[in-house]
Amino acid sequence: MLMKKLVFFDIDGTLVTRNNHIPKSTLQAITALKQTNAVPVLATGRAPVLVKEIAQELQIDSYIAMNGQYIVHQGQVLYANPIDKHLVDAVVEIATARQDGLLLSSDDELIANSVISLVNRSSLYTFLKGFVGLIPEQIQASLLNRLMKKVPKKEAYENKEIYMININGGQADEAAYERLFGQYLTFTRANERTMDVINKGISKATGAQQMIEQLEVAPHNTYAFGDGLNDLELLELVNTGVAMADGFAELKIVADFVTAAADDDGIFKGLKELGLI
Repeated sequence: MLMKKLVFFDIDGTLVTRNNHIPKSTLQAITALKQTNAVPVLATGRAPVLVKEIAQELQIDSYIAMNGQYIVHQGQVLYANPIDKHLVDAVVEIATARQDGLLLSSDDELIANSVISLVNRSSLYTFLKGFVGLIPEQIQASLLNRLMKKVPKKEAYENKEIYMININGGQADEAAYERLFGQYLTFTRANERTMDVINKGISKATGAQQMIEQLEVAPHNTYAFGDGLNDLELLELVNTGVAMADGFAELKIVADFVTAAADDDGIFKGLKELGLI
């Protein structure tokens, strides 16, 4: 009897290229992987509303969303860990005072200003995918920052469970928030422009550990692919951690090996190198 394997995949910069495209080779690789005894799992900083279309395209029904805050296996919620409402209010208050762009993620929507909320009522992922594909990256960052600038009103989120807060800001901004909330919240990032704020002690790795235990997978049969700083703990947790060639240098240091970039067939090449397909 073949032993089950778990393969965790970050989305942005890993399964999806910098231009928000899933390469044909990646689709083929995931299809081939699913024909083996391996179970692919998405492990992302994205909120569920931004995971679902990717999951459908790849036909993957298990995911760790919001950096470990929310876990789904075969369509069923295994774990949900909302941020304390008083902490959400406090972070929103500071972001308002600092005029930092901010998004709040629940289990089924993103809560921000009226522009983002309007888009969210149709398909935010489709909007952003087109947005990213058409507009140069520096201009994207500027426009998205403007869209996020107006902090949502309390009545828009006070009756909802908030699992993650996204704040526009660099490393210096992150340090300022850390000083205020570091005792209660974790600040991580998948890119240089925004920080992901979640509960203290939570990460993609804690989510992965829960799935490993619940599915009773042997530790030596665990793998992960990633490119961002929010993938560090995950790559350290699994038996074999794979960093993308264009990922953060800190991630490559802890990885067992480095595969090609997403747009250079990195997923296909990495799975082939591991003998998983």
